[in-house]
Amino acid sequence: MSTARRPDLRWDLAARVLALTGRRISPEDVYADDRYAVVGVDGATFRLYRHGSLVLVRHCDYCGIGHFESPEIKDLADLGYALSAWLPLHEDCENHAAEDLADW
Repeated sequence: MSTARRPDLRWDLAARVLALTGRRISPEDVYADDRYAVVGVDGATFRLYRHGSLVLVRHCDYCGIGHFESPEIKDLADLGYALSAWLPLHEDCENHAAEDLADW
């Protein structure tokens, strides 16, 4: 993607965040490179790829390290799942989280 396309990706992400959350984000507050655009909203990080896929990016729910992408967000139901039910975990952390629940 050329530098000339970056503002379009910024505007696209700002418009999608507005449609999903009702929060107005300035395109100038959106970071964009040749692959994607990223913006943080109330502690949630949205990433829009140039091919149109919107995801939420979070750290591992157990150890807080790494970056994981939610399933694609197409509507409010997808956003609700990504914000509340989706628990990104490293493979090793899955075992520790299961052990912690068993001890509880």
